[in-house]
Amino acid sequence: MIAKITHGWRPAGLLRYLIGRGRHNEHINPRVLDTWDGIPAQQPTQIGPGEFDLRDLVAGLTDPAVAAGIPLCEPAPGANGKIPPGPVWQCSLRNDASDRILSDDEWRDVARDLLHRTGIAPRDDIGACRWVMVRHADDHIHLAAVLVREDTRKILPPQRLPARPRNLPRRRTNPRTGPDSTSGPHRATRGNPGGNRKSDPTRNGRADTDLAALRCAYRRGPIPHPRHIPRPVK
Repeated sequence: MIAKITHGWRPAGLLRYLIGRGRHNEHINPRVLDTWDGIPAQQPTQIGPGEFDLRDLVAGLTDPAVAAGIPLCEPAPGANGKIPPGPVWQCSLRNDASDRILSDDEWRDVARDLLHRTGIAPRDDIGACRWVMVRHADDHIHLAAVLVREDTRKILPPQRLPARPRNLPRRRTNPRTGPDSTSGPHRATRGNPGGNRKSDPTRNGRADTDLAALRCAYRRGPIPHPRHIPRPVK
């Protein structure tokens, strides 16, 4: 599973894109899967082909920031000619092409766990930041959050938002054999595994095709290379 995180501005524009048709009409059945306070009240009404009434959803998402007087539109570029990162946090979570398709409920579980681990919306924290989860494809979801806590009206400290969530290596979960590493610094080996290293679903005494295996795919730390594993003393 691969995570990509960005910081920006204009949450209304972000949601219009995520729940719209896409730049090339690539979005399939765009819908809100989950929000900070549940699905029913925040599911936007479709008003036309690829068009949704997002006014209530945007108002609810941005309410803490608006109440705190925190701007949501980008300022003028600074002396370096760059626009600083904004309080709008966006994360895409994507499966590898070899992974099985996850259900909406499975994606909800993964997303809420990620929000908890990043500190954006810890479990049972009623004053946390507000967020929206959108799905418009089989292989990925998007999370959009405004990083202003509902209770203190303060912006969430940037240092609590790593470029990639803690222990979220770029991994793939093979529908037959379970988690496997992919490219990047967390890759266990280079090239394709040899025949003696290809495992079947029962090699470790468990089936790795369920949601627990998916969670492990990004909770576990890097897999050590075999040559780094200490040999038993005879």
